[in-house]
Amino acid sequence: DYVVYYKNVSNEQLRDVVLRVSLPKELAFLSTTRGYLAEENNTVVLNIGNLFPQEEGSITVRAQVDSTVESGKIIVVTGNVPYTDRKS
Repeated sequence: DYVVYYKNVSNEQLRDVVLRVSLPKELAFLSTTRGYLAEENNTVVLNIGNLFPQEEGSITVRAQVDSTVESGKIIVVTGNVPYTDRKS
């Protein structure tokens, strides 16, 4: 399980916020508490919308390591949050 926390630490409202959690090919997606899986790139997408100053939240993504992955291999999961600044 991967728990992804997000928080707007700025003093500005952010618009069009989208959280993306990219799973590498070594992980098989099982479920998410919010959002959906974009299967074409194995990415969990959560359309947050507006995120007000100090507002925060989280999602849990459940994935399983492929049985063919060699023991000790480092697997990297990445997340990013593109948004529009309200002043833009």
